[in-house]
Amino acid sequence: MDDVPKWIYRLVVDRLVDAKVVPKGFVNCAVINDYQPGGCIVSHIDPPHIFDRPIITVNFFSDSALCFGCKFAFKPMRTSKPVYSVPLLRGGVTFIECVSSASADVSLTLAAAPHLLVK
Repeated sequence: MDDVPKWIYRLVVDRLVDAKVVPKGFVNCAVINDYQPGGCIVSHIDPPHIFDRPIITVNFFSDSALCFGCKFAFKPMRTSKPVYSVPLLRGGVTFIECVSSASADVSLTLAAAPHLLVK
């Protein structure tokens, strides 16, 4: 895996560390997803080991939603209404962590922090 680029540290990670959202050295990888309007990642189930450490997401360009229980169909692309949807605001920081490795229980902590990351 490549090192996290310095610009991500400067623009994102260092600000989260300075605000005491995460401790220094906590972030060990970064993934950037850029979705077009109406775009999404298809429904999937993550293996429990993914949640050995909390997953932290940040929305930069717009409000969005983290949706659970959607069904997908392709050609044309369609989705059902989600069973549960969590609104994610532009500039918000979301922590996703597993509550129990023996179950599918997931804990979401939402923190509105637009002053940290969005200017």
